[in-house]
Amino acid sequence: MKKLIYLFAVLLFASCSDKIMDEIDTNPNEPEEVSIKLLMPQVTTNAGFTITANSMAWYTSVFIEQTCGVHGQLLEADQRININSQTFNNDWNYMYLDQLMDLSQIIKKGSKGGTEDGNWKAVGIAKILYAHTFSVATDCFGQVPFSQALNPTDFPKPKFDNQQEIYTKLQTLLDEAIADLGKTSVGAIGGADLIYDGDAAKWIKAAWALKARLYNHLSKRDPQGSATSALDAVSKAFQSSAAEMKLDKFTEVATQQNPFFQEEADRGHHSMSKTMYDLLVANNDPRLARWFTKINGAFSPGKNGENQQDQAGTLYSKFTPELLSATTAVPIISFRELKFIEAEANFRKGDKVKAYEAYQAAVTVALTDNGISAADRNTFLAQPSVSPGKDALTLELIMKQKYIAMFMFQSIEAWTDWRRTGFPAMQNIYGNVPRRLPYPDNEITTNSGNIPANITNAKGVWWDDGTED
Repeated sequence: MKKLIYLFAVLLFASCSDKIMDEIDTNPNEPEEVSIKLLMPQVTTNAGFTITANSMAWYTSVFIEQTCGVHGQLLEADQRININSQTFNNDWNYMYLDQLMDLSQIIKKGSKGGTEDGNWKAVGIAKILYAHTFSVATDCFGQVPFSQALNPTDFPKPKFDNQQEIYTKLQTLLDEAIADLGKTSVGAIGGADLIYDGDAAKWIKAAWALKARLYNHLSKRDPQGSATSALDAVSKAFQSSAAEMKLDKFTEVATQQNPFFQEEADRGHHSMSKTMYDLLVANNDPRLARWFTKINGAFSPGKNGENQQDQAGTLYSKFTPELLSATTAVPIISFRELKFIEAEANFRKGDKVKAYEAYQAAVTVALTDNGISAADRNTFLAQPSVSPGKDALTLELIMKQKYIAMFMFQSIEAWTDWRRTGFPAMQNIYGNVPRRLPYPDNEITTNSGNIPANITNAKGVWWDDGTED
């Protein structure tokens, strides 16, 4: 009997041992297979938090003089100090190791043959966010890993693709996303999507908005063609600020606050800049008092490149709660941006009537979005310096008003606009506005053979200077 029991135990252990061993050291609360619905809140949050309004935005707001750096790394950035290969390591990792990796998993899971085959709505959303993330990456760095990225098994050292090729592929990816969102889809998303609550029609319009932005970026490479394509895309995108692509789910909880608010509350790196102040004062802009605090009863802008340390905000004007609070929404692509794109594109095409109409509408939307009353809007727009008539409209005027309208969460896009147009004029005594970000140290260390050679911050990306250096 003992021998039979022993034999039975051996057989039982042999039949179960593989399963038991597989379960050892496995945390049931950390499953290896994560569903699309669990990934969706993270990727939609990241689109507004780590991709749009994190440290790349903080630095570019100083580069483009929408703000001044008055403490720590941002004070150094204002003085063109320590902008090096270590500065943007975290941003690179946020994009590649977090956002893009999660988005690629959603696309794989929801596509044909995936574990959630037929979840086309999720696939379409993921492709839009994938295109958005890569557009930010290439606009900031130039050539980046694209075609061989996110596949470390086959491509542990991915090549850097040309920006022109990436731009073409991003437009194709957005076309695919629009088609996917039009398919019958299985699987509910709903509130897991923190931007549009899983509304496919709204995401399709967001895709067209991103297409319009990317077409407009090519103004120096193809002025007429890019304008035509941008206008077509604008006509199919969202048509109000209420429908724009934004993240507005921030709370008062410390880990769920607006990232720019967190940065200011924890570090106090920024102040009002003289460049922004001068533009607002020149036209008696009502946003000046709404956005900035006073020091001893007067506005006190910092001068880019000349500031002193002022973390506490005793020397230079800071930001009011009306502009920046814990729960302030972050626009990823705003309606006012689209109206300015419409104005610029029509201006490039020589249609002064449509350009002027779109310009005035853009300024009106920008004022309304910032809580300016109808009476104050009318007073502002009545000024000849703001509304000179269609025949006197200039690209400089369009871009100056867009620059103001993009404050304070769309500084990366404002930096792109400055690189494309040169407006407005910068005042930093050190000059040398960076035209691209330095590649991160961790990529240089692990993928040195593929890093484009002889890159400096002064060289433009392809859509800027026409070269793929």
